[in-house]
Amino acid sequence: MYKIELVYSKHCQSVTRNGRTIKVEIYSSGKNDWILEVVDEYNNSTVWDDQFGTDEEAFKENTSDTVCKIYSDC
Repeated sequence: MYKIELVYSKHCQSVTRNGRTIKVEIYSSGKNDWILEVVDEYNNSTVWDDQFGTDEEAFKENTSDTVCKIYSDC
């Protein structure tokens, strides 16, 4: 069995709005296959279907509009 060492982006962060916090995780297996995942305060995870060529592309996808939809307060 292979063990994959994940590489985490410098863009990983927590975002708090109206007392609710989500975690934005951007990570890769090291092969330019960056994955964007958002985890809410209940540990529910949303992972984007598409992978990104760079962590910067994944970060740009994670716009305030996306965060707004997750919080359902727009």
